[in-house]
Amino acid sequence: PRRNEDIDAYNAAAVELMRRLGVEVNDLNSPVREDARRYISADMVHLTADGAALCARLVADRIAGPDEPSPPERWRTGRERCVREQAGT
Repeated sequence: PRRNEDIDAYNAAAVELMRRLGVEVNDLNSPVREDARRYISADMVHLTADGAALCARLVADRIAGPDEPSPPERWRTGRERCVREQAGT
């Protein structure tokens, strides 16, 4: 199994390479690790619904840029509907 130290070393190498190439990096690992019990499922591999929502918001915010609002309410409502459908509720 992969350890946090392995992930940190891999991410550091990837960030260094991307910076040398002039590619912007959107760090999703750090915010997820701040509350791993909430954002990573029991299998320690996949994101929970909250983790997926966090990463989706971070990516959308980065794409939209600093002057754009967060994703519209209809996006959040759609995601919540999908989560409920997957859970069978």
